[in-house]
Amino acid sequence: MSARPNTFAYLAYGYSSPRLDPPILFGFTGEHPDVLSGLYLLGNGYRPYSSVLMRFTCPDSWSPFGLGGLHAYAYCGCDPVNRKDPSGHTWAGVSFLFRSLKVGRSSGTRTPRGSVQLDQADSMSPVGSLGGALNYIGRHGSTNINATGLLQGLNAKYQNSAGGLSSGKGFYVALTDSTAKDFADMAADYARQAGPRENVQPEVYSVFAYNFNAKVPGKDYRFGTMGEGGLVPRKLEEMELLLYGPMYEQVVIRRGQPNQRQMLPRASEAPF
Repeated sequence: MSARPNTFAYLAYGYSSPRLDPPILFGFTGEHPDVLSGLYLLGNGYRPYSSVLMRFTCPDSWSPFGLGGLHAYAYCGCDPVNRKDPSGHTWAGVSFLFRSLKVGRSSGTRTPRGSVQLDQADSMSPVGSLGGALNYIGRHGSTNINATGLLQGLNAKYQNSAGGLSSGKGFYVALTDSTAKDFADMAADYARQAGPRENVQPEVYSVFAYNFNAKVPGKDYRFGTMGEGGLVPRKLEEMELLLYGPMYEQVVIRRGQPNQRQMLPRASEAPF
């Protein structure tokens, strides 16, 4: 007896007709719907989303002045066809999924100076290697003398080799340029004080991770206020992302500015 495949159709904002069948494991945009309410609890339960109302049922704590946007209840900036919002905080575009399928570039194509250009080798991986899209997740403040080691990949044996690790071992990622620049300045001062070095300059690197949306907060990374503070986000500059050792092989460091939208992490629990 062969199993018959099930087909589910959704409107743009995720509404589908009620079914008498057993509830599905993954619903609209691959998220898990609540069986009783039918709401999608995005961001590990942080914000319930109603596909009937086409809105969140509670306001975003990052609105209206943060990355949440001016409309505290809007879903995906009112464009659910080209965007998704797994964190419940801010939407991310999905157009990069289609850009990665383009093969054949014009020889006259130019990239803005200082930007990070992801080619097909960066965005697509062969079977058996690290899978998923390469997502830009933040910035890391360091110095130019650390470029060789960072660009070659993270090494777990250096987890506790720097001072000022306020939240324990791991690789620290800043969510804003200004925060990363502050840490880069401190790293350069620390390097100069440690011994006479020539041409030590602060440098900010871009941090990417494969399939970051599938990573589990609390297991793969920690996201919260600096120095083990609470999870209530006041300003994005006060937040830090700490990547744990098992994630290191899935992290890519690049020089220059990123050319894709940042994917923000999810809090380990509801931040209110």
